Amino acid sequence: MLELINITKKYNKSSKPALDNINISTKGGEILGFAGLNGAGKSTAMRISAGVTVQTSGTVLIKNINLASKRNEAVRNIGFVPDSDNIDLHYKAIDLMRYYCGLYGMNGIEATQRSEELLDLVGLGKKRRVNLKKYSYGMRKRFLVASSLIANPDILLFDEPFNGLDPNGFRFLENILLKSKSEGKSIFISTHVLSELSNLADRVAIINAGKILKILNKNDITSNRRRIIKIKLNRTSESALKALKKFGDVESTENTIIILEPNIEDNEIQKVSEILTKEGLVVYECYSAREELEDLFFKIIKEQDQSI
Repeated sequence: MLELINITKKYNKSSKPALDNINISTKGGEILGFAGLNGAGKSTAMRISAGVTVQTSGTVLIKNINLASKRNEAVRNIGFVPDSDNIDLHYKAIDLMRYYCGLYGMNGIEATQRSEELLDLVGLGKKRRVNLKKYSYGMRKRFLVASSLIANPDILLFDEPFNGLDPNGFRFLENILLKSKSEGKSIFISTHVLSELSNLADRVAIINAGKILKILNKNDITSNRRRIIKIKLNRTSESALKALKKFGDVESTENTIIILEPNIEDNEIQKVSEILTKEGLVVYECYSAREELEDLFFKIIKEQDQSI
């Protein structure tokens, strides 16, 4: 439904491209996750897809309509929720939503009916006459989601939608996304909350430094992950890491050690704790698991850094 073809974006001639010749497409009835670190190019790609920012080169197709040549026709198929909630806070929710509906050609009665329907959908019906400046961040995010659905678009673009949401907000958004997917909509969602993509996404595109490194399918996301032993402790040491290498390849951060594809069974994990204790370290957790999507994400980025 949405196709980004050879998209490059440079904000000035001397800088590195924010997007470097990326190619990606979405399908109907699918949630495509877009994962990357801050500054990786996620929001730039989202804004180009929504027609908010213009690419330096390349083509954007929305349901086979060229966004550059037929913008007004193309964007009617898109619902966009930006990362920032830059809405006019001086209005009541119902009034601003009615105004947005009017931009889509609805008359007063139609605009009121659609506005009330959407605000009810996102759980804001009882607060529809409250001024938006009194809304919490999560409530304003719900308002933005509602506004993105006004024209019942076939393609939804959500840029970092999980930012600032409490658990109730997470579940609300998850339900909206799954409902939209069941209706055959195409959903393109950028985030760094990778645990949510594990549960929601059908595919996940990994982007770093403006380049798409890999597109993971459902099997990669849910089941095709290496077994690991994850240890959380007060600190790490070179001697401890060296001692653990007999169990498999070892990776570490400041207070976490991961043993990749260990050669011991789950019932032998106490051997790992014993070694670390002898090294004078305090072990808080030591357990067997499968790689999380976050672990896979950083592995892919690390491989890119090593290849440069």
